[in-house]
Amino acid sequence: MNKVTRWVVAAIAVFAIVVVVCAVSLPKSFDWAATHLHTSRQPFGAEAMDSVLAASVDAGYSVARASLSDVAANDAYAHSNVLVVAQDFQPTEDDFAAIDTILASGRDVMLVMSDMNEDYDYYDYVDPDDVSDDIVVEDEADDEEADYWEDLVLAVRSLPDKGQLAEDLTFDEMAIVTWPEDEHYDSARYRVAPSLVASVVLAPPRWRILATVNIEDTWRQDEFYYNEEWINDTEWTVLAATEVGEGTLYVCSLSYLFTNYGILDPQLSPLVMRILSLPGTERPIVRVDLYGLPVPVDDEFEEAHVSVLTYFLEHRPLRWATYTLLALIAVGMIFSARRRQRVIPVVKRPANMMLDMVQHYGRLFYSRHDNGNLLFKKYCMFGVQLFRAFMVDIDNLETEDEAVATLARVTGRDRARLSQDLRDLREQACSDAPVSDKATKRAIQLMNDILQDAGLREEKTKNNDVK
Repeated sequence: MNKVTRWVVAAIAVFAIVVVVCAVSLPKSFDWAATHLHTSRQPFGAEAMDSVLAASVDAGYSVARASLSDVAANDAYAHSNVLVVAQDFQPTEDDFAAIDTILASGRDVMLVMSDMNEDYDYYDYVDPDDVSDDIVVEDEADDEEADYWEDLVLAVRSLPDKGQLAEDLTFDEMAIVTWPEDEHYDSARYRVAPSLVASVVLAPPRWRILATVNIEDTWRQDEFYYNEEWINDTEWTVLAATEVGEGTLYVCSLSYLFTNYGILDPQLSPLVMRILSLPGTERPIVRVDLYGLPVPVDDEFEEAHVSVLTYFLEHRPLRWATYTLLALIAVGMIFSARRRQRVIPVVKRPANMMLDMVQHYGRLFYSRHDNGNLLFKKYCMFGVQLFRAFMVDIDNLETEDEAVATLARVTGRDRARLSQDLRDLREQACSDAPVSDKATKRAIQLMNDILQDAGLREEKTKNNDVK
């Protein structure tokens, strides 16, 4: 391996290292699955949200990796309001009993979710025939105070896939969440991307409606599955509450807002903070993180979005075939990267021939000795220079007086003498009579002096233009 080949191999190796470093340092694509996990930094995780709320809630904010039953039985949370954020909340009988216990103790519970059922498919519509079985939650207990669960429905909208959800967040058309005036805040309207409203609350009459979303001209109403006796033409409930014992139960369907994306978005964060202020500011808030588990992923969807390179690297035969092909390409580049020498002719820089050309013309005029022609050409150039600089035509007899006045002003010469000099130059240059060498020198010198006085010619030695 000669010196040139070694340099080529080294350059290829450095380039490969740079490419690998750039590929590793490039930002990774976001995972738009809604997990609400405390440890997730993805848009729909909750690490940033928990950090912001911990610094913003004066009474205190914490995250508990525990179930509702554990929180209800833990004395450390005996005076805390409970917040549950989940994309698909699947409560058990123990969870319902824990909620009853927390509410009976005078604390508030806020359930933020997009769906509450047992069978959940992230990418499918909810079957209208299964509405009563899947999304209607009824408490079968005999306790009369537990009838607040009866007839509570979450109407689930067609949920977009992860890729479409990311695109819809920049959609121009927005849904409007309306919050009427209450004892703490004035009425307000919040702009929310339509894809962030994945479901609405269809609450029984005993529930208080706190916030609604206007879906007119935003979605087709048949995108929701609902019981028609609770339907409103344009406004759907997204936040409702009911008093249970000494506490209050809140149900909110805007689960996408309680994420890193929602708390960091300047248009959505005021709505999130207003919702969290409902239980009051006297008690701390504990968020139960156990229910924010990753949403089940459709295998067919994932296979459809696998890149070609990922598919090759996941299968052992194709992976080794790829490595072998890359190695052969590298070997071929190494052995073919030789410098092919060829004769390069030396091209000299062309010489400057301007001086030779001027001398050649001078010799021609000298050999012909035609003073009249030489004086005529100098006079023509003299007239062109004056016309370009001062817009005066010394050959136009009708404007001769005006031209003489202008030249006298710019040159400082006597007007009468200048007028006589211009007439003499015109007669000599335009006459067919022979002109002597002495008269030719005198005429050329006169024109040079006039140009110099007018500022059109640098000061030079007398008779510099005439040999």
